[in-house]
Amino acid sequence: MSQINNQPSFGQLFKLFRMKSGFRTLSSLSNQFYKSGITICNCELSRWQNNKRTPKDRKTILVLIEILINHHGIGYIEEANSLLESATQGYLTELEISHLLLHTPLSIESEVSKNFDLQKIEDYQLNVRLNLPLSQKVIDYLELVGKKYNKTKASIIRELIDRNMDLEESI
Repeated sequence: MSQINNQPSFGQLFKLFRMKSGFRTLSSLSNQFYKSGITICNCELSRWQNNKRTPKDRKTILVLIEILINHHGIGYIEEANSLLESATQGYLTELEISHLLLHTPLSIESEVSKNFDLQKIEDYQLNVRLNLPLSQKVIDYLELVGKKYNKTKASIIRELIDRNMDLEESI
C-alpha cells in the first residue's frame, strides 16, 4: 500500500497510535478487541502494521479508534479522521463523533468538538438510553417547555422520569 502525497500510511498511524496508547504488544491490543466483542488475531494486526492489509470494515476501525481513545493514544478528532482516511474510509460522521464523545472517558478535542452541538449529543444519548424515537410533537413541546424554563429537552425528560420513579417508590 503506497503513500499518497506524503500522507502517513494506515500501518504507520496504527503503530504510532498503538504505541502512544501503551500497547507494547499486538497481543495486548488483540485482547482489547476481544473485550469489545471483536476477535482479531495477532497476525492480522501485524499485517495492518506492516501495510500488508488494512481493515475494510468501518466498524472495526471505529472500535480501534475507541480503544485508542480510551488508552490515550488518540486525543483529537483529526487523529481519528487521519486513521480512517488512511484506510480509505473517509471521516467520522457527526453521529460517530457524538458516540465517541459519549462513550469514552477522555474528552477528545478539536475545532469540531469545541463547536459541536452539545444538545445533539444529549439528545442522542437520551434516545439511545430510552431506545425510542421521540415524535415531532413531543420534541416541539419539549422545546417550548425548555425555552420557558431554560432547560434542555433531555433534562426535562430526566426530571419526568425521576418524578415517575419517585411516585412508583411511594406506592
